[in-house]
Parts: sequence; structure tokens; C-alpha cells
Amino acid sequence: METQSKLIGSENLSVQTTFKSTGKTLDLTASDPLLFRLLLSLTLMGLFAEWLHPFTAIVEGSSGNRLIEVLYVLTAVLLFIGMFGFRWFVSTWIYVASILFAWMYAFEEGVSLSWMRSYIDILQNDAVDLLNTGHYTALSQETRTLVLVIGWCMLVYSVQSLALFRRSIMLFAVATVLFLIGLETVLDLQVYADVIRTCMLVLLLQGLTHLARLRDSDASGVIRKSVYGIWIISVSLAAVGLVAIVWSGLQVMPAKELNRASLNDAVGHVQAWAETGYMQLGQEKAETGYNLSGDMIDMGQPIIQNSKPYFIADSPVQTYWRGEILNNYDGRKWSMKPDNLMPTTAINPFGSKNEVIAQEKGNLITQHVEFKQALRQDFPLFGGGIISKVVAVETGSPKALPVMMADPLAGTIKLAVDTNTAGVVGYKIETYIPKVELDKLRLQGGTDPSTIKDHYLQLPGELPARVKELGLQVTSGNTNRYDTVYAVKEYLAKHMTYTLDTRVPAQGQDFVDNFLFETKQGYCTHFATAMTVLLRSQNIPARYVMGFAPGQKYAGEANRYLITEGDAHAWVEVYFPQQGWVPFDPTPGAATGSIVSPVLAPQTSDNNIYNVFSYTWSSFINPSSWSKMLGLITVLNRLNWVLIVGTSLSLILLFLAVHHLWHSREMYRLWKQLHFTRRTFPHKKHLMAAANPVWEGLGRRYGAIDPGATVREYITSLNIEEEIMRSRLYSFADDWEKIAYDEVPPNRTTSIAFMQECWLIANQLV
Repeated sequence: METQSKLIGSENLSVQTTFKSTGKTLDLTASDPLLFRLLLSLTLMGLFAEWLHPFTAIVEGSSGNRLIEVLYVLTAVLLFIGMFGFRWFVSTWIYVASILFAWMYAFEEGVSLSWMRSYIDILQNDAVDLLNTGHYTALSQETRTLVLVIGWCMLVYSVQSLALFRRSIMLFAVATVLFLIGLETVLDLQVYADVIRTCMLVLLLQGLTHLARLRDSDASGVIRKSVYGIWIISVSLAAVGLVAIVWSGLQVMPAKELNRASLNDAVGHVQAWAETGYMQLGQEKAETGYNLSGDMIDMGQPIIQNSKPYFIADSPVQTYWRGEILNNYDGRKWSMKPDNLMPTTAINPFGSKNEVIAQEKGNLITQHVEFKQALRQDFPLFGGGIISKVVAVETGSPKALPVMMADPLAGTIKLAVDTNTAGVVGYKIETYIPKVELDKLRLQGGTDPSTIKDHYLQLPGELPARVKELGLQVTSGNTNRYDTVYAVKEYLAKHMTYTLDTRVPAQGQDFVDNFLFETKQGYCTHFATAMTVLLRSQNIPARYVMGFAPGQKYAGEANRYLITEGDAHAWVEVYFPQQGWVPFDPTPGAATGSIVSPVLAPQTSDNNIYNVFSYTWSSFINPSSWSKMLGLITVLNRLNWVLIVGTSLSLILLFLAVHHLWHSREMYRLWKQLHFTRRTFPHKKHLMAAANPVWEGLGRRYGAIDPGATVREYITSLNIEEEIMRSRLYSFADDWEKIAYDEVPPNRTTSIAFMQECWLIANQLV
């Protein structure tokens, strides 16, 4: 028989647990004095502070420090609430309110309904981005912060519950010590004092919880308040005394310096392997995207494709999106001198002659950019050419207009954004697209201005001689600048291979030299850098451009384009004295490899599905199988009818799931190719395989292609009422024929667009 324990003091709270050893139901939080629970919670607050304190030395910017401060306050509030052990329907609302207030204060000065309404739109975009990419990094900063706050709240609640009700804190204590040691090992932070404080707090917690365990195991379940006081004072003195003894001992006899020889030796071995021709190991893979941090790192890091949407653009013509010009190459990375930038105005960012130049040398167009997520850091204005005018800058707050900086020599504009504002959500610019006539370029001559030569012929003094010799060899025999430039572009396309799976060259090795003579494979950074350096070695002014490829049409809308992180790109601009800067993209498509005959008809896979289904059905209705089925039914009748229904539904769902997975296996391969496995540029056979789900869907809905019919004849013969679907299929047929029969490999943008087109059409045909 269970009896209610006696209570100490007037606290009578609701959290209860049953102990099998005594058969008693004890109200734990009520049995512990409020002062005891307060001291236990304060000690836990100290442990949580040890988790947060090191990050104050790591995070940068006011937003990061603000988040740490919010987590401090949230932890204190949650521990205070947890002391009283409210019923779940009360505590749940308190916890939810605390989370929401903390989350909002991390971004705003206070609670703002307008900000909450704006977050609904952000959340919708996050849901779409997460479904499209499957990556947590696709979420906005607001959503990721919300997830962090919720996770932190769950951690605080769990640890306090274990301490108060289960009398257990060792798991969290060990995790805290390991966390601090990990920070010292990985980030080289000084955490010795933190570890000492943690040990003292753990000893104090162990003493407090041990007294509570003794009370729980006692038959009466009662301990006098005076015993609590004596125990708390004794444990506190013992914990502080032990830590003080250890600390003073270290002052008398300091610890020996850690011997890190083994780690240094390991690093030395890796460097030695790299210097002797081995590829560096363990390099972290980054995702494709535009680097706005301003921190220039050594080039060559392996990357994976990222299809997260970056911005939507309205433009009368499809263009590359020019961002920044980098002019200084040091053998490992590109950089730009900060003094090149100067404050400017929106009307004439490069001087009063800017619009005249635009009318003489290019077509003036208007472009509008809308970011998927507001940018809260400095960024360049992306445009199709030289920007003539900044028509508008759209911000989350009209009071937070960014400062506009221009680089007149490069023809680029950068916005300096305050990180504490709502950020920039879009802008509208007028830009001109240069008119370039290739035949006239071959006939042009002239002398390069001294300003151009001073800025765009720079090469590192340590550039290997064989790079210059190769540049001379490739360009010899050409009588004009255009043919010389084209010869370099063709050499790279012929002798180098496109891949995202690369490595940073060993320390002391030139990036271009490593690419041209050793690895001979890379992505746009490799090709654009190599072309720029080879041209400069022959006294041809060239510069490295960062921006975005044109992207793809957005939802079938005219003059509207979607640019993703995967469209981040680099190319080259070459100077022609009578023309100005002319862009060239040296990054090639994939090598075609072997030519694979296209497979138009999907009858085989469909027939296999129907054969399997037919065999399963015929086996089920075969009379010889009924005896076994009756035996199974007899056994099932002995079980609860709920189990029978649940098992039946589970089997039906399992069958439907297997059938769906088998039927959609080609779609899965296409999805995997789009989002995960495309570390190298897709070959022709991969692009042909990407079209298989489309042919299968067309075969199921409209019938297989007739023998001898062409792809265009087959598409034309289909009775498709939807105009958008018919237009997509015609575009798909054109792209498929080009890939299947052209000897020239498709470029990067075309390949990605074709696979995404296949994915959209196949989903509509399901």
C-alpha cells in the first residue's frame, strides 16, 4: 500500500515519483526545502555558464554577443521556473513564452508583432528551401536561432529535472568537462580556470544530490532542516577547500608544459607528404556560394554543389551577374586593395561621363534583384555590366540605408551594411551591356593605358618560370590580342578537366602552377585564375571577376530568373585598347567520354513492374495457397482485433511504399544526382539518365514512342492541353537533342538547368 510522505515546511508541490524499494510515493520537490532547491539550481546555473562563457571570446559582432546574453538570461529564468515544479499544463505555457521572448529579444529590442508577421514569410521560404535542398544550412538565421533556443531550453529542463527528481548530474558534469577540454584542444582557448570552477561546482552538486538520495532511501523520507543546513555548509566548504588545495599546489609546483610533439609530428608528416606530391588529407568540403565575409583564403578547397536560392532577378536579357573585381594575385589567393573603394552617389557612381559611356558602348537596361534572405553584411551590387545608376536600394527599415562605395577602375559598387539593421532585401539598377563585335576585336590595335597596366599586369615575384614559358608557348604565332586570348581559353578547355573534388596545394606551391602541371583539374576558380595569370605573363591586362552565372528562368516567367548559390562563378575580363574590358568564361563543360546511345522507350521497366505485380496477384489467388492463409487467419483471430487491423494497415502501407519506391527509383537517382553526388561535372551519360523519368512518365500517360519516330515528332503528337507543360516539353526536347547528338559538351549552367527541368517535368507526370 502506498502512503504519502511527510512534508518539510509548507511547500507542497506536484511532481511525484514512486520508489519500488519502499512502496512510497514521494513528492520530491516538496520534500526539499526551497532554499535547497535554489542552491541546487544556482549551482546548475554555474555549470551552464561554463558552456556559454567561452563563446564570448569566439563570437564576433554585437548580434553574437546579444545571443549569448539572451541565453544567460533564458537559462536563469528556466531554472527559476523549474524550482517550483508546476504542473505540465502550466509549465508548458511558461516555457513556450520564455522561448518566444528570448528568441525575439535576440533580434529585436523588444516584442514586436510586426516582426513576428514578417517572420511568417521567412518561415514559408525556409520550408520551401529545406524541402528543395534537404540541408539545415538552407534555413534563415532567424529559424536556426529559434532551433538553437528550443534545444537549449530542452537541455536546461532535462538537466534540472535529472538533478531535482532523479538525483543525477554526472552525465552533464562529464559532458561539461569534455566540452571544455575540446575547446582547448580544437580552438586553443585557455580554459584551465573554467575546468577548476567546473570541478568545484560538480563536487558541490554531488554532495547536494547525495543528501537528497539519502532522504529518498530513508523509510520516513524526512530530514530536518538543520541537517540540510549543516550538510550544505559542510559540502560547500569541502568543495572549495579541495579546489583551493589543488590550486595552491599548482602555484607551488606548476604543471609541466604539455608535450605536443606527437601532434606537431603528425602535422609535419602531412606537410611532408603534400610536398612530395601526395594530396593533402582531411580538407573540409565547402559548398558553392559567394563569399561575403571578406576573408580571402587559399584557393582549391574541395566543394559540393549547393542549390539554395540566393536571389530572383528581373532583367530584359539573360546576363552574367558581375560582382567584384580582384586584381592582386599572391600565388595562393586573390585580393583587392581596400583603398580602391571610395564613397559615391547613386546617380553617377563613376562620374558624370558614365551614362555617355553606356550609350556609346552598350545597351542600357534596368535590372531588379530580390534576395531570398535579407543581407546584413557588406556585399557588392550584382549586375549584368557596368552600373550606370542605382535606382533604389530596398531595406527592411527606411532608416537603415547602407553606405555606397565604388571602385571606379573596376566598375563595381559595394554596399556597406550595418549588421544591426534589418538588412537589404533588394535593389534596382541601370546597367549597360557592352557591344562586342568579335571581327572588329581582331582588327583592333592600340596601346594599353598606364593605369590599366599598373593595376592589371601584377604577378607574384615567385611565379614559377614554367608558367610564363607555357603562356609564351600557347600564345605564340597569334597576330592579334583576341586570337591570343582565345588560344589560352582553348588550351585550358582541351587540357584541363572540370571537377569540384580538388585540394589546396601544399604550402609554398603556386596555385596556378599546381593546376597547370600537376592536378590538371579544378572548377571555375582554377580556370579563371590560370587564364588571368597566363595572359598577364604575356603583358596582356586581365582581371579576375567574381559573381554569378545567369541562372535559370523562374517558374516559366519571362524576363525573370532564379540564381542559386550553385550559380556562384568566376570568369575573366581582358582589356582591349579600343573596346575596353571584354568578358571571357574559360570554365569548360565536362568531357564527353564515350558516346552512349540514347534510350527513348521505357517499356522494359514498366513491364517489369507489371510482371512483378501480376505474379504477386496470381500467387495470392492460387487455391493451393489458401490452406496456409487459413492457418494464418486462425492464429490472428486469437489476437486482439486492434493488432489485426494495425498489422493489416502496416502491411498495406509497406506494400504501397515498396511499390512507390520501386516505381520512383529513377526519380531518386535524379534527385541524388542533383543534390548529393554531383561532386564532378555530370557526364553525357548522366544527363541522358536524368531524362529517363521524363520518358517513363510520358510513356505511362501518353503511350510509348512509335518505332522510327523522332523525339520532336513524338512530343508534337502528344495531346497536351496545358500551355506551360507543352512549352516545357518542347524546351526539354530541344535540350535533349543537343545533348544527345552534339559533339560539343554542354556547359555547367546548361547541365544543371537540364537536370532541374527533368525533375520538374517528371514530377508533373507522376
